[in-house]
Amino acid sequence: MTTLRTATELPLHRYPSPIGTVQRHYQLVPSMRGAAQGVVAVPAEADTFLFPADPDGEIADFEALAKVPGVIDPDAALSELGYRVAH
Repeated sequence: MTTLRTATELPLHRYPSPIGTVQRHYQLVPSMRGAAQGVVAVPAEADTFLFPADPDGEIADFEALAKVPGVIDPDAALSELGYRVAH
């Protein structure tokens, strides 16, 4: 049986990222590598990076949980990782 993976964005937690793009906070079910508060998706020039989130949607740890090369849309990046994105 395949586990349904869902990602739900918390739009109130959209903030400017440290690199100037808009970072977005998602709750993931199941969580990604123990990131209980979800992930922050940060699109860069050519890739999207996912970091553990704190409860307010800020980056809790700057060690990336995942990098999705060639994708700069956070929803598409999560889809590439097998999550169905809900809004």
